[in-house]
Order: sequence, then C-alpha cells, then structure tokens
Amino acid sequence: MAASLVSSFTVPLVSAVLGAAIALVFLAGYLRRKRAAIAHIPPTETAAAPDQPKHVRPSNQAQYKKGHLRPHHHAADKDAAKKHHHLDVNTLRGHTDSVTALAFSNDACNLVTVCADGAIRVFRIDDTSSKSFKILRINLPAGAHPTAVTFSEGSSSVVVAAQALLGSSLYMYADVSAPPTAENKLQGKLSPPEIKWSHPKIHGKESVLNLAAARATHGSGDGSTIIISCSEATDIKVWHGKSGKEFGTVDTNQLKNNMADISPNGRFIAAAAFTADVKVWEIVYSKDGSVKEVNKVMQLKGHKIRLQRNKHNKVTRTKWWKLKGDVAQTFKERVIEEGPWAEEGDANNMWRKMVTCIRKIASEEFGLSQGNRREVKDTWWWNEDVQKAIKEKKDCYKRLHHDKCADNIEKYRIAKKSAKRAVSRARGQAYDALYQRLDTKQGEKDIYRMAKIRERKTRDVNQVKCIKDEANQLLVKNEEIKNRWKEYFNKLFNGGNESSTIELDEPFDDNNRGFVRRIQEYEVKEALKRMKVGKAMGPDGMPIEVWRCLGDIAIVWLTKLFNTIFRTNRMPDEWRRIRYHLDEDPKTLRVMPIPLHDSKGSVCQYDHMTVSPDGKILAVTSGSTLQWLLVETGAVLDTADKAHEGDITGIAWAPRTIPNGGVHVFILATAGVDKKVKLWTAPDVGST
Repeated sequence: MAASLVSSFTVPLVSAVLGAAIALVFLAGYLRRKRAAIAHIPPTETAAAPDQPKHVRPSNQAQYKKGHLRPHHHAADKDAAKKHHHLDVNTLRGHTDSVTALAFSNDACNLVTVCADGAIRVFRIDDTSSKSFKILRINLPAGAHPTAVTFSEGSSSVVVAAQALLGSSLYMYADVSAPPTAENKLQGKLSPPEIKWSHPKIHGKESVLNLAAARATHGSGDGSTIIISCSEATDIKVWHGKSGKEFGTVDTNQLKNNMADISPNGRFIAAAAFTADVKVWEIVYSKDGSVKEVNKVMQLKGHKIRLQRNKHNKVTRTKWWKLKGDVAQTFKERVIEEGPWAEEGDANNMWRKMVTCIRKIASEEFGLSQGNRREVKDTWWWNEDVQKAIKEKKDCYKRLHHDKCADNIEKYRIAKKSAKRAVSRARGQAYDALYQRLDTKQGEKDIYRMAKIRERKTRDVNQVKCIKDEANQLLVKNEEIKNRWKEYFNKLFNGGNESSTIELDEPFDDNNRGFVRRIQEYEVKEALKRMKVGKAMGPDGMPIEVWRCLGDIAIVWLTKLFNTIFRTNRMPDEWRRIRYHLDEDPKTLRVMPIPLHDSKGSVCQYDHMTVSPDGKILAVTSGSTLQWLLVETGAVLDTADKAHEGDITGIAWAPRTIPNGGVHVFILATAGVDKKVKLWTAPDVGST
C-alpha cells in the first residue's frame, strides 16, 4: 500500500520538475536577448544622468494618463526612409483600421478622422512638420461604424454619421477642442466630449455617403452651420448644426446617389447621382435666419429647370377671388378705418404695416384655403362605360354621406367595385390600342409631334427666336427683336399722359445735388387703370384688385410710398424676395480630359476630387494614385503613384494655410485603407 502511494506522487512530481526546468531555459534566453537590445540603444536627451537618482528620472508613461490629449509620436527615421514623394510632409498614425473619412476645421487647426474601429480622432495640427500631434479619441456607441464626419460651429463640435444594424445615425459631439479643466487635471484624466444631440435612422436602413457643412451667410442667413447628409439611396437631408433640427429633405429622383455638397455661403446644394447630371437646389432663408424651404433651381447639363414647389407642402392662400360685392365693401371700410395711412418715413415700415393690416382683414373677411392640391388624374382613356360607372359611384357616395344605413353602404361597395373593374378594363384596352398604333408609321409621327409640343412648352422667353412687330410682321433677326423690345418698353414707360406741370423735390443729400421729379397721383391712378385684373401676384402677394377696391385713399398712399422709395433709394425688403432663376442656360466653363491612364492605356476613373482654397489646384485620386491638376488648363502638376499602400478613401484641403517648418502653405490630407492619414503640400504653380 505504501509503494502504491509513493508511485502515485512520483509521476506528478517529475512532471512539475521538468516543466519548471523548461520555463527556466526560456526565461534565461529572453533575458539574454533583452540585455543585448538594451546595450544597443543610443543615449537620448531624456536619458537620466548616471549620477541622477532613480526617483527623479523622467517617466513618459506617467505623464499621459488615460483620457488626456495624448501626443502622437512618430518614428522619424522610419518615416523618412519610407517617404517616396517630395510633397509628402507627414503621416498621422494611431488608427487600428481603415480610415473611412476626414475633415478639417474652419481654422485649419484641427483635423478629424473616423476609422472602421469605431473611433473618432481629432488631431491638433499647429505645424505639419512636427514629430508629435495631440490626439483626442472619442469612441462611438457600441455597434456604430462611422462612415462620414464634418465639423460644426467652427472647430468646437464634430458631427459624425455612423451605420448600425438598424440604420444610420447622426451624433454631434461638442467641445472637442476645449482645453482640460483644472479639476480634470487634478484627477489625471480628461472627460470625453458629450453627445449634444443625435438622430437615429435618419435615412432608414441606408448608409450615409458623405456629410458637408457650411455657414449660412447668404441673404438673411444667421451665420449658423448648415449640414447636409447624403444617403446611398435618393434622399438628401438638411440639418441645423447646433440644434440638430431637420430643415428639409430633397429627393434626387435617381437610382442612387454618389455624393452631395453645399456651397460655402450655404445657398446651394449640388448632388451627383446615378446619371451624368448634377442637380442643384437653393436654400431659401426666412427673415429670422432659419431655413424656409429648399427649391430645385437647375440641372447642370445645359437644360433649364423651372422653379417648382414641393408638391407635398401645404400652402394656405387668401381667397382673394371673393373680393367683390358686399364682402368687398366691408373689406374696404375696415381697411380705411384700421389702416396705417398716416405712417411716413421709412418705405419698408410703411409697406410692412400696411400689407400686414390688409392681409389680416382679408383673411378674416375672405377666409384661407386649406392648401391642398388636387391630384391630376389621367383620364384620356376614359370611355362611356367608365364615365357611367364613376357617376354611379359618386351618386352612391352622396346618398351614403346623407344616410349611413346598411343598404347605402352595400350599394356603395358594389358601385366602387364595379367602377374599379370598368377602369381597369378600359385602361387595358386603351393601352393595347396605343401600342398597336405606335408600331405603325402614323404612330411615329404622333410621337414626334408630342415631343415637339412638349419641348416648345418648356421654352423660356430668352429662347424664343421670333416675335411680331406693330404691323403684325414676323421678326426673326436678333437685332430686329431687340429693337422691338426697346420700342415696346420705351412706349410703356415714357409714352403718353405728359403733363406740363412738373413738381420737383429738394436735393435729398449732399452727394447728389439737384432736383428729383416727384411721382404724381394721376400717374399712379393711370398705372392702376392700365394694369389687367385676374393676373398672377408678384413677390408681395398682393393682387391689383385690392388697390382698385380701396380707391383714392390707396392712390394717395401709393404715391407717398413711391416718392419715399426714390428719396431714400431703398425699396421694401419684401419686394426683394425673388427666387433664384437663371438668366440663361448654365454654361460649361471648361472641359478637361482625364490625363491618368492605366497600364493598358485606358482612361482611369477618378474616385475623389477637391479644389484648393485658392481655386488654382484640383486634387484627384484613382485607387492609390494621387494627382494634382492645374484648374486653369488641366495640366498635370504632380503625381504620386502609390500615395497609400492601398486605395485612398478620402481627401480634404485645409481651408487656409498651415505652418510647415515656419512657412505657411496649403495642405492636402489623404486617408487610406492602410490605416494612415498623410499630409501633402501643394505643388508650385508659378512656373506652369
């Protein structure tokens, strides 16, 4: 029994001894290699002196604790060995996966990048030649993969688009460039920026292709940041950068989007989609600086697009057509009694107070429309059976509306089903006959005739190539047409009703000495008499029938308003509300052939392109190749064949010059799948 007990302990003991011996052998080898590595490290500036005590030697590890803006170090010798292009000035490392997007702040001091590892990194760039950069890392919520990024409100906030399982979301992080507080310094950590606002599922399950931001400085914009998000579907959304409020959505009506951008003043949105066209929308701002609406204005392919209102928006209107009879008399009496007829001084205040009073009384007396628009139905194929079935259904609905008994409900259900069946049968027969007709010779002529009619209806005034003169003779030459228009407007503004009595105003300023002819009341009365009724209203939204209805008191007030405008040299702001409309078709300024070719001689397709802030250099990428072109001529300034070890995922110019070894230059940043962000100086264009 004792022998068996000893044998049971012997086997484990021998195994333990052998294991310990093997571990000691490996440990001895590791220590020998470590001593050899330490012996070959050259002394540095931060190495402590031999006589310096251990407890006062500097420790870099204790300097930067978790949460601080950590300096970004580079292996300078290694980078210098790998640089293969003279424009490559630095490389930002620290990413653990492919860099998907990047953007500069407005002051060009911060560069934000987003990586497939789910992190946002903000680099502080004081000098591009520096060997270390301060980095702030922000981790997105779990499961969110960033796809686009941009700065908001200067350089203090970052907006990120991230794709998750349920769709794309927007996150706004504030104070990304704020210095650490005294409390955080004492605690040895810097609290990460907070999420000020977020929006889930902004484009359904579709991902965001890119984000673009600009300050609203056009027109009455309040200077706040406007952000657009472009999805891979067909929609583009407009956001307020600070509050995260959604201003509107535009649809490109294409198969899919490729990218979108916003103009620097926040006025236009341009989108490139599946087709070769670029569509442009205009952002219209209200008086308080907020976004009022987004309208489509043009399509960059040579054809003019007329201005259209969103068909889904409900716009209520005053029922001006009720301005007649007793209601018109009541309206006139109220306006004469309540109107600010004695107001003087500023034309803008005079007009605003008067039309506000008129519109208020008109809405109370005439009422407002609901703003709905009737759907235009396709009825060209209706036959007698369809008309009879539709009439029967309407009669049944009227009876059902007055008496909802079971008998009327059943009759309406049967009539509705019968009408649907008649419509389906008639439509099918009409389209079959149409297709058979199109296959004939006469059908081809019909198609050509319809296309010609549609093309003529889309023409604007400046596309009309003929006009008639006073003798009803056709004029086709451009010079004759111009002279005819000149005669027409000369007669319109200067002809007839000349008076021998001319009243003059005193000079209204020292810079423009002289006399100004006053507008007379009879002139305003004659102008109102000449104007036709029932016409479309202008930008002020006030029909001519209102001033005719008010009579002599309105003529006196309008005369005073017009003379005030001439005196002050300023018209009411409401008259300036003119929507953007092209005077002529968009012109192609320059066509440049793509100079980049692959090994087989085929033309390469550019993946990314951006113009430098001074408008002289166009930076383009194709795969891993980076190229700089001269905007003026399209000449190639320089090319980096392998700018990254893999495809380039994004490029961005710094909006202003950045110090590079003491010299201010324009900097281009590129990101790639090789987990790097590179900084490039702009090539010299002086000798080109």
